[in-house]
Amino acid sequence: LVDPAPVSVPAGTTQASLVKDIKRTLLTRGWTITAESPGQMDSTLFVRDHVAKIHVTYDTQSVKFSYVDSTNLDYKIKDGTPWIHANYLNWMMYLTKDLGTNLQLSQIQ
Repeated sequence: LVDPAPVSVPAGTTQASLVKDIKRTLLTRGWTITAESPGQMDSTLFVRDHVAKIHVTYDTQSVKFSYVDSTNLDYKIKDGTPWIHANYLNWMMYLTKDLGTNLQLSQIQ
């Protein structure tokens, strides 16, 4: 388990636009926003009997998605390295890709 690389925020993106794009990205992929405060939010995804929880931190430079907890995703420490089901890694890849796209689209509107 390795958290994805931070997503770069394009220059000139306002805080309001950034928050909107993060929320759009999460909600479009089925995530629920469970907590929110300036510069951060928590989100949970429920897929059948699988649950993934992440923490999102953001500023005018970047957005970072970090693993918090999961249920039925086979999270474990194996030989000193965190491991989780490949579906979680795919979900993170989709979020980072979609957020990058949403941020770019917001710049051209």
